[in-house]
Amino acid sequence: MFFKKTIIALSSVILTALSQGDDLKIDALFPVGVQGGDLLYVKATVPLPDLDEIMKQPGYEPKLYTENNITQVGWTSSFLNNINNTDSSNPGVNCINCDTKNRAVLDVAALNRCGYCSCGWCRYPNTCCYWNICGRYWYNCIPDIFKPTPIPTPTPKPKTTSTTTTTSSSANPPPTPSSSSSSANPPPTPTPSSSSSSANPPPTPTPSSSSSSANPPPTTTSSLSVDCSFSLGELTVAGSYGNRVPNYDVNQVKVIPCTGLNFVISFDVEQTSDVYFAITNKNGSADQAQVIGTIGSGGGTYSLNQSSYTFKGVLMSGSISKITIVSTDSGMTIYKDSTSMVSILSKDFTYASSLSNAAKNIYFAAYFDDTKIANLSVTCLNNGFCETQTSSSTKSSSRALVTLTPV
Repeated sequence: MFFKKTIIALSSVILTALSQGDDLKIDALFPVGVQGGDLLYVKATVPLPDLDEIMKQPGYEPKLYTENNITQVGWTSSFLNNINNTDSSNPGVNCINCDTKNRAVLDVAALNRCGYCSCGWCRYPNTCCYWNICGRYWYNCIPDIFKPTPIPTPTPKPKTTSTTTTTSSSANPPPTPSSSSSSANPPPTPTPSSSSSSANPPPTPTPSSSSSSANPPPTTTSSLSVDCSFSLGELTVAGSYGNRVPNYDVNQVKVIPCTGLNFVISFDVEQTSDVYFAITNKNGSADQAQVIGTIGSGGGTYSLNQSSYTFKGVLMSGSISKITIVSTDSGMTIYKDSTSMVSILSKDFTYASSLSNAAKNIYFAAYFDDTKIANLSVTCLNNGFCETQTSSSTKSSSRALVTLTPV
């Protein structure tokens, strides 16, 4: 399904002309989960893309998605069909950490070489081709100028046969296996011409074909194929009813592969029991937690370390809530169904120093037995870089391609 070829700039939109550069950034949406049939997104501030530089990277081979497979990377065709809507009522946009009416990501920016960008998608000028800034892939089509250039296949040098070569071969036929002289008196070493004529091996490669064999077409490197969203499955935890402290299940500890403080954890819980979590460094146990939190899906109280909030509304017992924990360099926030419940600032606590340079563990506990935590996933993203254990060795050399998995 093709997009509209024009973007109508309404008066409510801030239209800003920007010249492209690495020091310029834009707010983009990043899919993190589903709630009640709606897609949930978080806002991330990422550098503006330099498509010319991306084309120069080894192994450049852009991915193309259509309405038939865009769900593989967390989007829907209906969302993309409405991306041209420039008012605050853009349907399908459910950003859990944006400001009022999602103004930041809905603003349309006119970008040099990238066309118009909104919600992290850029429409290339005079085409229906859309470029995703975070994921570095195209939707609908790829402009001809950005299609990879085919590597020419070298033409092998044609084989020639001369009269001299044939005569030399006839005068010196190879001995038969039954000849007794073959072991005692081996035939003389054939000259290059006789060898070529009798055995007919492939011709000696020319410098161009030799170069092609020694240097095959470049392949995609690890820095261009880094997964940034990880499914951690689901778990059922025992209850801590009657205990003074939560009974964290050490046998179901989950690893957060993000090496920095910028990550998003999301999961589904029923409104029947409070859920507790503890985040530690990679080698830490639950009682060494740097961040502890409460999801008030049973009693209504949400907390992060010493900060807490009690929900005053009606708790619908048995209903499913989407919980999202968003961590940045500046702090951490718990969201329930896209609503902010409680936040802390990293400067007020000491967890930042111990959690910012390596992977982390997260432990879970519950108030009642058999509490299920479903669709658990974690996403690592910081200004367009995927900060994970697998990408930490390459993220300094180039911006990693963010390859999403459906969550």
